[in-house]
Amino acid sequence: MTKAELDAIFDWYKFTRDLLQGISKMLEQNPENLHDLPWPKELEWQPIDKAQDTLKRALEELDDLVVLALFAGFEAWLIQEISEMLCAKGEPVTAFSQEVLAYARSALQRESLAKLLDVYKTIMPAKTVDQVKEIKRYRDWVAHGKRKPRPLAITPKEAYERLNEFITQTQKAKGA
Repeated sequence: MTKAELDAIFDWYKFTRDLLQGISKMLEQNPENLHDLPWPKELEWQPIDKAQDTLKRALEELDDLVVLALFAGFEAWLIQEISEMLCAKGEPVTAFSQEVLAYARSALQRESLAKLLDVYKTIMPAKTVDQVKEIKRYRDWVAHGKRKPRPLAITPKEAYERLNEFITQTQKAKGA
């Protein structure tokens, strides 16, 4: 994941959010427009309050799904970063580096991602790493059905800014 890819996710999020908010505002100002909009069949002839509730829920779910998408992209970036560190360009990949890379990929799928992130505290402020770990906890809550108590809520903007900062700090440490 690059900054441009983070930007692309955040841009489509803002566009979609603005559209949904615009429709919601339009319904508040002119409820008679409800039946002129291209609604899904199941909402087509529902009362205005149900349509507004559905829009509100859609906005909330959109926020959660964007945090999930941003973090998924970040995980892909982290795997790529580790791959590049272990497999220097032009050199053959050793059995050892393949094993370490396989472990790192596996760690990204388990709770030990937090431990992997802690390693980055050697090159950036602990606060930056801890903020990324907060995003992971929130992403896990969303991805696993929101059954457990809600962790600290993370907005898409916060996730975008924090992940961007982590990537920037990592690139600075590498001299990129």
